[in-house]
Amino acid sequence: MALYWVQSTDPGAPSLTGQNGSGNLVFDYILNTIAGLTIQYTGTNRSVVQMPDGSVLRYYHDSAASGNARFMIVRAAESASAIDTLVDEFPLTSKVADSLCNVLVSASADATVRPWWALVDTSTTTSCFHFFNEPQTNDIAGGMFWGGGTQVSALPVDTYATVLYTRASSSPATATGAATNGVALFSGTPVNHWLRRSRDGLVKSCTARAGPYTGATVLGITTNGPAYPDPDDGKLRLCKVNILDYYSQSSTTGVSPELVRMWVPRLFQPMHKVSSWASIDNGDTFAASSYDPSAQFAFFKFGNVSGDGGALAVQIAGAWAVPSG
Repeated sequence: MALYWVQSTDPGAPSLTGQNGSGNLVFDYILNTIAGLTIQYTGTNRSVVQMPDGSVLRYYHDSAASGNARFMIVRAAESASAIDTLVDEFPLTSKVADSLCNVLVSASADATVRPWWALVDTSTTTSCFHFFNEPQTNDIAGGMFWGGGTQVSALPVDTYATVLYTRASSSPATATGAATNGVALFSGTPVNHWLRRSRDGLVKSCTARAGPYTGATVLGITTNGPAYPDPDDGKLRLCKVNILDYYSQSSTTGVSPELVRMWVPRLFQPMHKVSSWASIDNGDTFAASSYDPSAQFAFFKFGNVSGDGGALAVQIAGAWAVPSG
């Protein structure tokens, strides 16, 4: 297992812009050049990479496919037989079209350079790829996350515990970053989180939501929660992000839904009320010695500079494990 924290400010890191192919170069650099994952197939402005859990990730930064050079298509699948041929994809294109299944790489389709950050864990047991950027270079984050592995499930038997978050939006606004929650639990219409399969393998491309469910519509905001810093002790409260499984490809639950199917490796949500994050910049890092002596985290906020669109923290160093007990 190896853990890689990669930033646009690193020597040799490629620039991210709203120009066709830029996002592809950045993802190739993160996943292949730095993390050492295998690129299975390549084409013009697109790649298919073998992820640590055995599934694949395809990314395609071209306005001819997405409809806008500001968007890069990112979709997961169980496997691929060619650059444009995914097998058992999640989400299905019938559920989230290519024009919606994207990362907003830039708010403008031009050469303006945008900051970005990424975490890759290449472990087969707790693998992840979390990508964040500032599409408008204004301290408001966008991005995506992917997680999987043999030890991330909350269930005793589960070989399909892999999740992808996608914006599911054609809007150039950064408010639809990587922090949409499922406050309504098994009601409403989930569109952002997709699981590889149900835990028994019978339902492919399962709809999902992210939690814990704090009464708000986005991760990192807790209805009636404390302000940050916490008035009690001045600290930051964090909780590991879990995934709810509908056991269905739609918003109607199947016969065996799971309230907590898996945890997303190294991804945490702050447990504080709205508008708490103006004093923290995207990418700011901090320690948490009470959690783990070697733990380090990076912080990201969405919607506006106060984080009214939610917030996430990524554990970039130190041991991570699923909750127990």
